Amino acid sequence: MHAVLCLCFWRPCRSSRNSPWPLEEAVETALKRHPLLEEAGAELPGAAAEADASRAAGEQALSATRTEQGERRAREPGWEDGHGAAPRRQRRCHGGITTDDKGVTVMTKHEVAAIEKTGADFSVEKMLGIRAQAQEAVRRIASRVQVGMLEEDANRMVVETLREMDAVKAFHKPYIRFGSNTTITFGADSVPGVRLGADDIYFIDIAPIWDGYEGDAGDTFVTGSNPEMRRCAADAREIFAAVAELWNGGSATGAELYGFARRMAKERGWELNMDLGGHRLGDYSSAEHYEGPLHEISFHPSANIWMVEIHIRNPENTFGAFYEDLLVR
Repeated sequence: MHAVLCLCFWRPCRSSRNSPWPLEEAVETALKRHPLLEEAGAELPGAAAEADASRAAGEQALSATRTEQGERRAREPGWEDGHGAAPRRQRRCHGGITTDDKGVTVMTKHEVAAIEKTGADFSVEKMLGIRAQAQEAVRRIASRVQVGMLEEDANRMVVETLREMDAVKAFHKPYIRFGSNTTITFGADSVPGVRLGADDIYFIDIAPIWDGYEGDAGDTFVTGSNPEMRRCAADAREIFAAVAELWNGGSATGAELYGFARRMAKERGWELNMDLGGHRLGDYSSAEHYEGPLHEISFHPSANIWMVEIHIRNPENTFGAFYEDLLVR
């Protein structure tokens, strides 16, 4: 079975950001779903045979998950546009503003200001410093990923790495996905017992809080020479770069930015997962001002406080790639 690693923080809805997750609790909660390991780096007796059995059961479970996802898409023709994703991301912001049935609202200047609010002492310089620190954490984590790792081991490794970098809380829970698990959207359990292969792809998504600011970074890495996996990883970055260029050069709304991203992904042969549709970022907690996705907003997002998330998957739904970064100016 092909193995792809996806190291992420579970984000069933944005509202969880109002209560930061202690890293220890986050990883232990995640690992309760995966009883293959007793402690970091130690396999249970008979783990090799157990892992083989788990993979077989996992493939069966993944097939059922894909069938359910396909049925959901058939029932909800707007899924590709993000209209069928309400359970994954809450569609509201504080102050009583709500979205319409299509997920986009027309807002007054006062409402926009409420959504884009930051703390009185918010510092762009500090925000950009935290951004750089989160990106360094992703690179450090990637340097510790090894072919043959179990998904459960990687879960602990990311937490240990962030602790070393003096992060004790995060604004969404950590999870790590390998293989076809990378195609499963937020809120769904991973198939347990999957190892990273020698010719595979993995991505990392972290959300630590440092000094009262939200760090957020994600990127995709390839362990081998598979051309489609390499293309997928590169395209996730390139789609983000094109979206950022469109944003920087005009007045595109959040909805227009993601409409552009979806078309670009389709032209390159990928499906864009609209469950990951961008979000607010800033001094903790930016979710107090807006908990919904960027792809729903009907105004031009301001610099240094909005994350663009690009998660693409191949048509066969066997692997994907992820990249995210702040819109900066």
